[in-house]
Amino acid sequence: MDPLSLSLGIAGILPLIATAITTSKEYIDNVRSARKSIATLINELEVLQANVANLHELLKGDALSDNAVRFDKSSVLQTCSEACSAKLRSLCQKLSQEGKGKRSRLLWPFTEKDYQKTIQELRNFSSWMQFALSVDGCRLLSRTSDDVLKLMAEQLEQFKTVQALEADTRKILDVVTDQKRVIQNNIERETRKNILDWISTSKHYQKHRLIQASRAQNTGTWILQREEFIQWQDETSSSNVLVCHGIQGSGKTNLA
Repeated sequence: MDPLSLSLGIAGILPLIATAITTSKEYIDNVRSARKSIATLINELEVLQANVANLHELLKGDALSDNAVRFDKSSVLQTCSEACSAKLRSLCQKLSQEGKGKRSRLLWPFTEKDYQKTIQELRNFSSWMQFALSVDGCRLLSRTSDDVLKLMAEQLEQFKTVQALEADTRKILDVVTDQKRVIQNNIERETRKNILDWISTSKHYQKHRLIQASRAQNTGTWILQREEFIQWQDETSSSNVLVCHGIQGSGKTNLA
């Protein structure tokens, strides 16, 4: 089937959508309790209308013919358009409530379950139509459902392979990042050591051990009983700074 022949069937969907939109609008003022639902239905119908109109223009144009796109009689797009037409005819019949008179427009003809199902079906049709709005999309949907499923399965396998490669790449990047972090830490550690050595060449650890050896048992324990120290330790002091001051040789170093 050539694209132009399929466009005739697609074009037949547009009057059905227009009728459904017009009939739905007649409920807005009469059924106030369902205004939100009616507005959503109209919006979904308008989205579908735009996608179908655009698809119709694509099918009757030269783009698909130039790319030698032809449709199987049981192609996905053909099946989708037929199902969409059937759904819209059923929707128009339900909205018109034939045989029930004008008073029927005072009642919303959908249960919540039927309404949600209708909205989802319209969205599915819109998605299919929108997917077909390109040469590649039409080429895929020109096949039967079995062919499409087979092709998508092949693409899924390719996608899984790509995912595996991406996972391996991420692992390599993580290793490189860890190595970079180790190198950076080593550089920072070496830089810090060089700075400290530049500030002072004194062997602070050796000095600490020397002073520690000269302390008698319990040297300086008296400060632990001082009220100032206890308040500072219990965080009840007005300051979190504890200062030990005195003249040179008074024993600050041994006390510390």
